[in-house]
Amino acid sequence: IKIKDKLKLKANFIQEDFLKHDLTKYNIIFINADKGFHTGIEDKLLKELKGILIVYNFIYQPRFLKKGKTYLFEQTPITIYSKNKIFS
Repeated sequence: IKIKDKLKLKANFIQEDFLKHDLTKYNIIFINADKGFHTGIEDKLLKELKGILIVYNFIYQPRFLKKGKTYLFEQTPITIYSKNKIFS
């Protein structure tokens, strides 16, 4: 939040049940998944994702979303996914 304020970014940070939140109004969704996408998360993203998904880890990755570029930050992969086209 400090960085958001310092850089005057327009961003929302929400902490609640991912499966109950309406994702259709977001262009970018960031997730540091703590369980597999097969638990209902990917089904929800396939229905509601309008922009890109940024996944911060290498353990849990979507199976059916299109994989874009992967960046490394201190040896942790950060991968971009989308429904329709691959972003780089």
